[in-house]
Formats: sequence, structure tokens, C-alpha cells
Amino acid sequence: MTEVEKLIEGVNKKSRKDFSRLLTRVNTFSDDDKKIIWKSYLEKKSQPKILGVTGTPGAGKSTFLNNLLLLNNRIKKRIGLVLIDPASPLDGGAILGDRIRLSEHFLDETIYIRSISNQGIDDGLPAGFCYTLMIFCLFNFDIVIVETVGGGQANVVLREYVDQLILIFDPSSGDDIQHLKSGILSVCDDLVVSKTDIIPSSQIQNSLEEWSAFNGNVTMANLLNPDALSSFLNTRVFSSEKKPRKNLIPTMLKLNLYKELKAVVDNFSLNYFENKLITEEVIQDYKKNFLEYIFKKY
Repeated sequence: MTEVEKLIEGVNKKSRKDFSRLLTRVNTFSDDDKKIIWKSYLEKKSQPKILGVTGTPGAGKSTFLNNLLLLNNRIKKRIGLVLIDPASPLDGGAILGDRIRLSEHFLDETIYIRSISNQGIDDGLPAGFCYTLMIFCLFNFDIVIVETVGGGQANVVLREYVDQLILIFDPSSGDDIQHLKSGILSVCDDLVVSKTDIIPSSQIQNSLEEWSAFNGNVTMANLLNPDALSSFLNTRVFSSEKKPRKNLIPTMLKLNLYKELKAVVDNFSLNYFENKLITEEVIQDYKKNFLEYIFKKY
């Protein structure tokens, strides 16, 4: 039995120690290790609800999660949290500070918190993220929550991995036209508008109706009031509504292939067009050569 198989055996027996050790090994998995994770994940009959939480820096994501965990003190669902922090573009370091804001929940046996760096990757999700998520699915949580680095206009890839995506929106962070530019609005399921103690709810509602085509659930609350989101959390997060089992493996393979193809296209285009005068003839020749290159490569 390999070390990874032993750790998975411990995870199946609800050993938090083995669970933590397995998560620590994610970035050093061999191809055989990955196949073992795939097999264990596919054999798992039940799966937790996977919830994504995103939003701009300072919108209130950590406060939202703290309110959720405070309410869970009464409900006692098993919740795993993956908190993704931004890495420095200079030295690659990350503070991993989001877990500090949730420190009052560290001793709660129903809660498990894991902070990881996004490793400076453009889409905000670190290498090995899908394996981290699959391991969380093995541990019999009721809900797994992924909180991403602050974003909202472009970083929408999290939608591919989760059952439900919640956007925490700070109405004081920009003018009305920002709603048009926020690509995340088109893929999120729930919009939680924070800081309604600063800007009236009616003004926010009018702005959303005028400038965006968002058709999901909108909740407005002052997140500093722990009870402000009780209704939303009970109906939209803690509800026992069954969702189709999400298979993370095809999602991971599709996104990895997309990244690889994008890198190939970028590299080929950069070299092909270097020092060339762009004409229609050159463009047609590029298309022909690129297709031949792709067919040979794959």
C-alpha cells in the first residue's frame, strides 16, 4: 500500500491528521498518486454541496463566512473551507490571513479551515486545486466552501468547479457602469450586497435593475449584523436540496487542456508574427501553418 493510499484510508475513517497530511502532499503528487485520488473520488457515493464565494477585496467575504459559521454553531453541519489568498508578484509569498479572521472557529470540531496561496496564477486558482477539492469531498463534509482572492471582473473560472457561486458585492466600490463590466454577474447564482448601512438598499436595487441583467437571487444586508443573513443562509446555503453529483475530473481536464492550448497558441503566434508585416496573405498562411502544427503536436 502506498503512502497516499494509507492516508486516504485514514481520511475515510475521518482522521483529521491524515486529511491534513494528504492535503499537504497535493503539489508533489506523482501520476500514480493522482490516479489513486481519482479512483477514490469516483468511488465516493455521496458528495458535499460545493459553494464558491468571491468578490472584490474588502467587500466582506471573510465577514460573510464568519456569519455563516456563527449560524452553523446552532445547525452543526460539517463544513470544510478552502481559503485562497493572493501571492506576492515579487517574491511569491502569501500572508494566508483569511484564516486569522475566522480564528474563533478553530476549536470547532465540525469546521475545518485550510488556507492556500493562489501561487500567482492568473485565474486565481492554484495548481493542484482540483485535487484539493476532491480530497475535501472524500472527508464527508456536508458543505465545502471555496473563497477566492478578491476579483470579480475576469476571474470567473471558479464557476466550473462549484454547485453554487456567491458574489459578495460592495456598492461603495464603484459607480453604476462597473456593473456592466463585472463579468462575474453573468455566472454567479447569488448576489449578496454588503454595507447597506452606507448606501440605501433602494439606491442599490435601482442601480442593478438599470445597469445589469442579473437574474439570480439578490440579498442586501449589513454584514456587521450577524443575524442579517440568517434567512439567506438557511434557504440558500444550509438547505438540504439535492443537486446532481458534480464530477470534478472532466472539469479539471477541460480547463487544463484549455490552458495548454492557450499557451501553445500564444507561443506559436508570437514566433510566427515576429518581424512580419501583417497582411491578409500572412494571416491565411498563419491559419494553415497553425492547424498543421496543432495536428502534429496532438
